[in-house]
Amino acid sequence: MRQPTRLRSKLSAIVCATILASVSASAKEGETRTCETKLGGQVVCGDYVVGITLEQYEAGLKKRAEEIRGEEAEKRVQLQNLMQKQVELTERATSAEKENLRGQIAAVEAEKRALEAESKGVADRLTNLQASYDGLVQKLAEANAALEAFAPLISTEAFAQAQAMLSGGDVLGAERKFIEIADTVRKIRGQADVVEGRAIFEAGKLAEERIDWRGAYAHYARAARLQPSNWQYAQRAGELAHRMGDYATAASLEEATLSLVTSAFGPDTREAATALNNLAVTYRSLARYTDAEPLYRRALGIDEKVLGKDHPDVARDCNNLAEFLRDQAKYDQAEPLHRRAIEIGEKVLGKDHPDVATYYSNLGLLLYHQGKYDQAEPFYRRAIQIHEKVLGKDHPTVADDYSNLAFLLQDQDKYDQAEPLYRRAIEIHEKVLGKDHPDVASDYNNLAEFLREQAKYDQAEPLYRRAIEIGEKVLGKKHPYVAVSYNNLALLLREEGKYDQAEPLHRRAIEIGEKVLGQDHSTVATYYSNLGLLLYYQRKYDQAEPLYRRAIEIHEKVLGKDHPSVALDYNGLALLLQDQGKYDQAEPLYRGAIEIFQSKLGSDHPNTVATRENYNRLQELKKQNSSKKQKSGKPAR
Repeated sequence: MRQPTRLRSKLSAIVCATILASVSASAKEGETRTCETKLGGQVVCGDYVVGITLEQYEAGLKKRAEEIRGEEAEKRVQLQNLMQKQVELTERATSAEKENLRGQIAAVEAEKRALEAESKGVADRLTNLQASYDGLVQKLAEANAALEAFAPLISTEAFAQAQAMLSGGDVLGAERKFIEIADTVRKIRGQADVVEGRAIFEAGKLAEERIDWRGAYAHYARAARLQPSNWQYAQRAGELAHRMGDYATAASLEEATLSLVTSAFGPDTREAATALNNLAVTYRSLARYTDAEPLYRRALGIDEKVLGKDHPDVARDCNNLAEFLRDQAKYDQAEPLHRRAIEIGEKVLGKDHPDVATYYSNLGLLLYHQGKYDQAEPFYRRAIQIHEKVLGKDHPTVADDYSNLAFLLQDQDKYDQAEPLYRRAIEIHEKVLGKDHPDVASDYNNLAEFLREQAKYDQAEPLYRRAIEIGEKVLGKKHPYVAVSYNNLALLLREEGKYDQAEPLHRRAIEIGEKVLGQDHSTVATYYSNLGLLLYYQRKYDQAEPLYRRAIEIHEKVLGKDHPSVALDYNGLALLLQDQGKYDQAEPLYRGAIEIFQSKLGSDHPNTVATRENYNRLQELKKQNSSKKQKSGKPAR
């Protein structure tokens, strides 16, 4: 009996490239100052001269990376101590004491996750140094313009100190000075909230430049509380919350942003389109698919109307909607949108632009999901070609491209071509991001999956365990990515027949998924199905069946009744029923699975073929059973 392939959990290796749009909060109500580099390297923005060079900026980023690594080490020790204290806590401890300790552990784990996000932010800026430096220059100029507006409200000395810090490129000092200004004007009546909010918002922008996203979020959130009618404050706070993985808070802030920009600018404006797109991305992260789709479509319609049908933002909207539809297995709707994004990008940005390369890669991913490997491969290779040319061969995005192509080659059994790509991705990420980065853990997971497929269990298992080690260290033991690694290691142990070792890992993955993602999340449904398969292999049918049915219930609810994941669940439950001789219950499940696979993936897709073979085997068993019944003189079932 063949099992159709359940799509592997690939952590962050697949590049979906959903582009989170933002509208810059400029220095003067929608105005952005133009900066230029003069002869000799001096950067001038209007009448403001920037006092930090590109080299000094790079050195500052590297110093920040060292600071984050030190903070991470401190949090690991703190967490270990708290966990040890939890173990030592006696039964005599009160409920309040236990709850307080759990709260402390959760707070430290949240700080560790934020530090990991900041570490990636530093790495991204170092690999895109010039663009990052240009962004710093612009923010310093905007902060200087804001400072001029505060001049009448603060002392001459405070003004001069802040201006000197900005001119000298002292980002941390300037941030602290803006906080001081905000705290000072808090005491002023009348327009205090307006000025305080503006000052703390500028502090947030400076904190963001230092890759202190926790500080930046705190400043932006404070600004949003002070001026709840300011859409820019709410938007920036929402974007930082999303970046740190706090999707529920992000959704609340982005909903407020949408309401504010609609009131301020109207429902059919660029600001409204950006707010719609950002909220849709967050809803997608929360698996609120029915809420997300109309927002994506509305954003696209507005941008087409306001900007014209060939604008880069329209290409972005097409790409984001296509990625969303791919998640829903609405491939026939997604493909024209992907191709349109490419068409616009090539026309407006040029054929060698990185955004166009991302659109190529995402179209390749769509075709890959449909089993159209020969069509997908040229798009993957074109994306690699562009990204290598524009970003360099050691860029993390290139590593992601290598992983995508490796998946495709692996599924065609071209193992000798796939393996070097997996290993090259690891090499790049370790070099650029460090050996303990979550993307490196993802690479180890992917290579382990590759080796597991070839039954090279002794080589795969250490890689899975290394991925778990990195994830637990950097993200914490309750992170969704760590749950994926638990699940995948459990699959390997099941294949080795180590059922007693596999089951706790499956249950741990479910526990984390239910707590972090919610009990009705599609990933949790996959974990249920995988645990059901383990129990099926042990012939614990009465325990396995409820898990399969729960997986079906969730997938039908979240993804729709015609999604390939639902077909996988149907097939798994049908196999279980077939093994118990419940042929009449198994048959409609096989038929339903085949119908979905043929509709979504085509008649020649491996999953369609495998399920059809299982169905044919069922027919043979029914015939054999009927023959035995007739020979014994009993009516056929």
